[in-house]
Amino acid sequence: VDQLISGIVRRLESMGESDIASDKIGSIVMDTLARIDTVAYVRFASVYKNFQDADDFEDVENNLIHILNYVSYKFPDLKKILIGHSMGSWIAMGVIQKYQNIDALVLTGSSLIPKKTVLAQRRLVAFLSFFFGKKSYSRFIDKITMRKYNSIFSPNRTPNDWISRDKQSVDEYTDDPNCGFLVTNSLWYQLSNQMLKVFDINKYIHSNTNLPIYLISGDQDPVGINGKGVVSLHKFLLQRFNKTEINLVGGSRHEVFNEINKEESFNDLIKFIDSNIE
Repeated sequence: VDQLISGIVRRLESMGESDIASDKIGSIVMDTLARIDTVAYVRFASVYKNFQDADDFEDVENNLIHILNYVSYKFPDLKKILIGHSMGSWIAMGVIQKYQNIDALVLTGSSLIPKKTVLAQRRLVAFLSFFFGKKSYSRFIDKITMRKYNSIFSPNRTPNDWISRDKQSVDEYTDDPNCGFLVTNSLWYQLSNQMLKVFDINKYIHSNTNLPIYLISGDQDPVGINGKGVVSLHKFLLQRFNKTEINLVGGSRHEVFNEINKEESFNDLIKFIDSNIE
């Protein structure tokens, strides 16, 4: 972290300017994070940029590809497994539409959202953006998504009981300012476009059809419609990828690797890796 900060400071000093705009500093921070820590980059980008530009999802995909290429250069003998969780799973699916140099793909907490649902969401967000602006934060969208997920498990102990049955994991998520925050109408709109892209089977014509793909989700995950959306995603991917497997973990909610039976999920993931990667 100290080296990261020092590098950012040196870049700012080298600009030779006494006053530097905050958006310029934010861009330098994101550029630095993208090269060293993908998870930190996506978290910072979602908070700082909130996906306000039309091509922000595309930028995240391209930065992820840049990191994968760097890893290949730095560690040519290591296998690369791309793991995408929840919204990140749809970003990962966008990556494999144009990038083949990974050895396996793992999608967790994912789902195939029906096209009519995505289009309805996009129309609603466009309406809200027209009246309140793209950069406005929509409590209404949050209410019909995240809060709706949580209401399934009422009476609720926290606003995020839908995440896991593990109370410590839920509390850590709830206390983390980088988790569960309201996002802009722009992000919701772009997410709709991202879904339309990744749920189009014709977009995978340049993908590696022999890529091993592992879908793992809780059978009580509301994002996956208690497994129904995950089964639909599995069938969708099998149209192009013949090595696609599915695992619905009994009793688990959205984050199977932060559940009370997480050891079971980790062991199943290891089995998938061992059976598909030499």
